[in-house]
Amino acid sequence: MSFSTTDFDQRLRRIAKDHDRLSTGRSRHKIGKDGLIVSRRKWFSMPRFPLKSLLLLAVGFIVFKAVVVHRLGTAAYEERLANLNTENTVDQVGGFLMQLDPATLWVAQQIASFAA
Repeated sequence: MSFSTTDFDQRLRRIAKDHDRLSTGRSRHKIGKDGLIVSRRKWFSMPRFPLKSLLLLAVGFIVFKAVVVHRLGTAAYEERLANLNTENTVDQVGGFLMQLDPATLWVAQQIASFAA
């Protein structure tokens, strides 16, 4: 008798959990072959990682560096980076982030070809 009671309690807890998930929007709706709308709970609902936003931020940062390189010139830009690397820790981190990379140089060359 107690075995069936524990099974019943487990089923009630599962039904209550499913109901909570369905009521909080953690569900997927499908229309069956008979036209009945069936709500099923999602097994996994993790927040999505903002990959597009991070990629857009990285591309914008590279374009910003390329515009600065184009405006200052490579030699003056390298000189300013050398000055940043001799300062405090925050300036050194900024110098590390602002150092020239192949993508920045390529974008700067493209800007130069359009500007000329």
